[in-house]
Amino acid sequence: MSVSVTCEIGYAISGWIVDGTKLISSSATYNFTNITSPHSIGVIISAKSDTQYIINHYHQVIDDDNAIQIGEKYYAVFERQMLLGTTNEITCAVANEYEGFSPLEFEQSQILGDGTTIINILYDRNSYTLSLEKGSGVSEISGSGTYLYGQSVSILATLEERKNFSSWISDNQNFENINQAQAEFCMPAFNLKLVATCFDQIYEVHVYSNDDTKGNVIFNEAVSGITKGATRSFRVVPASGYEVESVFINGVRAMSVGDLFEVRDIEDNIDIEVNYVKVNNAQLNNSDLDTQNSNTKLTDEERETLQYWLMVGSFGLNVFFFLVIIILAFRKR
Repeated sequence: MSVSVTCEIGYAISGWIVDGTKLISSSATYNFTNITSPHSIGVIISAKSDTQYIINHYHQVIDDDNAIQIGEKYYAVFERQMLLGTTNEITCAVANEYEGFSPLEFEQSQILGDGTTIINILYDRNSYTLSLEKGSGVSEISGSGTYLYGQSVSILATLEERKNFSSWISDNQNFENINQAQAEFCMPAFNLKLVATCFDQIYEVHVYSNDDTKGNVIFNEAVSGITKGATRSFRVVPASGYEVESVFINGVRAMSVGDLFEVRDIEDNIDIEVNYVKVNNAQLNNSDLDTQNSNTKLTDEERETLQYWLMVGSFGLNVFFFLVIIILAFRKR
């Protein structure tokens, strides 16, 4: 003869009591043999100690994609834990530590034998302060305020004229300096101060020619320590017997105003290339003739003086002829 027992989910047979004697057994069936007299039988049923329950750790999210709304906030499962406990006892859920988050209060629950017990723990994002400061040469900054951990932050530094941005300098070694005046990043899990800095960009001038002995490039101002937005002018003076064939500034052929070349609003290093050519003999002779002619030319003052005396001489000559005519007329009478 056999006696069988079916347990509820979450419970198991831990033994039998037969005729007052406790027998340890997990079998759901007890078999009698050679029954010749009445017997008493009982079963020992115990709650399972390996009943599963679930803990969901919900983090507050910035956007509501694939999230559940609780009040005015949105949450999504960040981590799920499977724990074991004893059926009908109370769960032992514990909030975890997550950077930038703080857990909200939650309640434990009775462990159901079917393993469907779920504990949900919500975590809100912490708020942190971003402080921005202006360094020398920075006119405006924007983006300071209070932000949730992980929230997108936009910062912008506006510089004074002729300044170059250097970096946003962080006061926290766990946050690297930012090398762009306009930048975006996610708020870290700590208060942060950034200082916008800038500098005067210094540019250099390099002069190249096909032969340095054929001429010189003469600047009207010093070419050391040139800053952004500056202007520099220069003349090209060829040596005797040579003339300037071409001048290029940063690869672009340059035109002079008179004998003066000018570079305005400098924003980069300056490369000046000068090419000289030899003047042929015919050009030299014409040049000498022009020089001689220029030496014999009258100045404006000399020309005016000469014109004055020519006019006076012409007037005197006219008076002389007039007097001669009058004298001859009186003699005829």
